[in-house]
Amino acid sequence: MTQRTVDTTSPPQTVAEWQALKAALGITGVLLYEPGWGAPMVSNFAQNTVPAGQSALAAGLDVGLILDPNHPTLAGLAGGGVTAMKVGVEMAIATLQQIGVDPTGCLHFDLEESDWTADEALCRELSAIFCEANQGMPSLPSQYGNPNLLAGIASLPPAQRCEFVWIASYLNQTAWPSSPASVPQLSDILWNTPGQRGWQWHGGQAVQGHDYDFSVVDFPLCKVAPAPSPAPDPAPAPPAGPTLLSSGEYAIPGGAKLTIP
Repeated sequence: MTQRTVDTTSPPQTVAEWQALKAALGITGVLLYEPGWGAPMVSNFAQNTVPAGQSALAAGLDVGLILDPNHPTLAGLAGGGVTAMKVGVEMAIATLQQIGVDPTGCLHFDLEESDWTADEALCRELSAIFCEANQGMPSLPSQYGNPNLLAGIASLPPAQRCEFVWIASYLNQTAWPSSPASVPQLSDILWNTPGQRGWQWHGGQAVQGHDYDFSVVDFPLCKVAPAPSPAPDPAPAPPAGPTLLSSGEYAIPGGAKLTIP
């Protein structure tokens, strides 16, 4: 199912604001940034993700998270390998659980066109590490990037290639695309199974006092965590056996007595 979503580093904090945004844009999901990991954070960034996600959830929106690395130190992140990347993945899962969603949706790793231009091999390595860091975790690895970057990682081995992508390819228009199935500058044969793609098609839009990027996505977002299953009823006690009275007599159902020589 294709959804309209927004992403932002400065999200609303109240249910009413999210409801107003839903009414204005017709969105059904929001993508926020994992606090405390990666890039230097904007004012209040570390404090706003969980309450913003909780408010969005209460307003009926699905939620996703983005891991945004510190781009000038990408080589150091790659040097830490899967272990370093898994720190971000585990933190994101914990954040999603704090928000109150099931973390089995897509988790997105942000690499920019400038990162690809500076070092293609490093970007391929980081994308592979991110994919591996999600193995055995509930999160689904999704690579964010421009068409050139995504085309460049498409040849990674299957175990190191993200199954989902979030494509940044901006249009000079205000009408929402209907689907991410066909995105300018990225081949339609890449990640073309329904449910694998998102398309960030418009960026830096001020709406109701906040700054947003707009996307249409069909990759899975995180939804309200299911309520825990009720504890099963205790097993009924086994029927009582005969009770010894005296001299080999036993009480049996119905009040009768049984005598055993």
